[in-house]
Amino acid sequence: MKKWTDLIIISIMFIIEIILSLHFKFNYLITTLLFLGLPSVYLTLRKKIIFKKDLIYSVLISFPVVLVVNYITTVSDVWDDTTMFWGFRLLNAIHIETFIWAFLYSYFIIVFYEYFLHRDKKERTNKRLKNLVFILGAISFIFGVIYFLNKELLIIQHFYIIFVVLFFFIPTGSILIKYPKLIKNVTLESIYFVFFLLTYEIVAISLGLWSFPGNSYIGMVSVLGVTFPFEELLWILFCIPAFLCVYEFFDDKLE
Repeated sequence: MKKWTDLIIISIMFIIEIILSLHFKFNYLITTLLFLGLPSVYLTLRKKIIFKKDLIYSVLISFPVVLVVNYITTVSDVWDDTTMFWGFRLLNAIHIETFIWAFLYSYFIIVFYEYFLHRDKKERTNKRLKNLVFILGAISFIFGVIYFLNKELLIIQHFYIIFVVLFFFIPTGSILIKYPKLIKNVTLESIYFVFFLLTYEIVAISLGLWSFPGNSYIGMVSVLGVTFPFEELLWILFCIPAFLCVYEFFDDKLE
């Protein structure tokens, strides 16, 4: 009963955040703190034992992914966002707010899962974590080498659909086939987050917080008068299953 109450509370928070953001036209940073930071803090306070582990995974996953993926999507005209920090961009591509957004995005997904769906009451990290560090480190290193040798190679047509297939469809399908016991919890969180992410997307585009300036998409969709690439819809539908499957694989001793 307590968890149902908490779910209702963060859902009410979400509705209030929508109203406030649209009324006051909050910027990228403020909306990030409201939509992702506020519920994350609330759930962490409700189950403090999960903080350290969730923090570690969120930092490890979010920062390398932003560095590589956000750089490529920006220079490839796939996606772009706004900033309040005088137009500063790391590597002339990545805004500071994007790192904050990615960290809180990752943390909220994990803390929601740990609080509402995961039964492990111990704060621990798995020995597989070093494999995750190695993989992300290798990807970042390869990105760095290409960037310094010939950054033009990082301008990739149709990168968004390539990314979705390689990092959403393939890992999710492989892990769920091997560990079908994950399907129930992954599906439950995904159902809740589809509504959350789709509404967040509509608010963000309506406020001009991010945009899709290119034309290398496989199609466009329109929801409530807001248009965005079909690949973004795939992100909304499959980023949670992909994220949770990878998290479970590197966090738990799945058998």
